Amino acid sequence: MVNFYGVIPPSKLESANSTICLSRLLLFLCDRLRWALTPSQVWLNAEIRRTVR
Repeated sequence: MVNFYGVIPPSKLESANSTICLSRLLLFLCDRLRWALTPSQVWLNAEIRRTVR
């Protein structure tokens, strides 16, 4: 999985906002990938949970 935190280092003031935006972006991207990777849905969900936590 691509590490967005390494690509976009958030500043101290925007850290919370960036985290929310990135989490929403990841959820949106994974939702789109779900249509193409239906058999790997369980693995994707596990990766999402591991990335968010």
